[in-house]
Amino acid sequence: MRPNRLLCLILMTAVSAAVVAQDSAPPPPERPGGRQFEAFGPGGRGGPGGPMGGRFPWMGIMADRVAFELELDADQQAQFDDMRSRLREEMRGRMEGMRERWQEVRAMEDAGDEEGARKLRDELRGSMRGGPMEGVERMFDELAPVLRPEQAERMEDIRDRFETERERWERSEQVVRGLPDELEMNEEQRDQFRTMVRERMRSGWEERRPQMDSLMEEIRAAQESGDREQLGLLYARMDEARPNPERGAADMLADLEPLLTDTQRAKLAEIRDAAFGDPVADAARPGALDVRTILRAARRARLNSEQRDALRSMEREAVRDWRAARGDAAAQDRVAGTVKEQISRLLDADQRAAFEGQLERAARKAR
Repeated sequence: MRPNRLLCLILMTAVSAAVVAQDSAPPPPERPGGRQFEAFGPGGRGGPGGPMGGRFPWMGIMADRVAFELELDADQQAQFDDMRSRLREEMRGRMEGMRERWQEVRAMEDAGDEEGARKLRDELRGSMRGGPMEGVERMFDELAPVLRPEQAERMEDIRDRFETERERWERSEQVVRGLPDELEMNEEQRDQFRTMVRERMRSGWEERRPQMDSLMEEIRAAQESGDREQLGLLYARMDEARPNPERGAADMLADLEPLLTDTQRAKLAEIRDAAFGDPVADAARPGALDVRTILRAARRARLNSEQRDALRSMEREAVRDWRAARGDAAAQDRVAGTVKEQISRLLDADQRAAFEGQLERAARKAR
């Protein structure tokens, strides 16, 4: 396996990560926009009770994979092990402190207070992204000084893959989560949508659990024996086994179409194109940057929650304008310039420097 290949750091999917996380798990809850959607994206199942809480197995999976890809020597490995243990304990304390807040969400849902539950759930999701995701970034930052130059470059590739994978899951989750309101579903359609999402989550869980359990056992055995060749093959199998978020969301949209009116189906087509489009047609010409790359560079600038929300609001219009300019290099350059200017206005001086640094690195790779 090529040494710079890391296809899925932490976001091996909520399903597979949660399978690894727990010896058993209840079926996903029922409310759309509620707990079952937490199983769809990188947040995992149900907040602190899932892979982001408890024993944090996903952190171990990710850390082992990073160490494997970077080929750490003994001294680097020792420093890395100390660092990951400290960060894991810090996150455990933070996430355990959120457990009661998630119980409040569930109590509100059970009491029928959907609006209150939604607001608190969104607040907690933001905290989770600023907690575990912040921990991941800290792990990369603290590891960087102990790496050799070629390892440092490889780690930047790892970070790029991490961000890309996280984006894929978050975008797919956001699309599915917003469908009932964007399509203005009636109550019957919402009930059918709830059932469809619940069954898809349950079936995905049940289908993938045995395979992931078996893979994890083999990975542990290869780690204990020090068989790097076998470990590389097993990581490749895990990459192949993980669900594809765009395909999963697309399948869900296709299943939804028969439940919709003609007007809703037309709107659904617009939503599908805005979210996923055509990766080949959406790519920038050689040497230029497409808007998703620019948006990804902004996310690497350590945004606060308000900035993340503003960037998310900006994304759909930016992608739509980029696609409208297909085939017109000058028009796409104008769109890219506008997006960069809008993002720069969101950032402070340090964030702006980080943003520009990420853009420069992306431009070098695009040449």
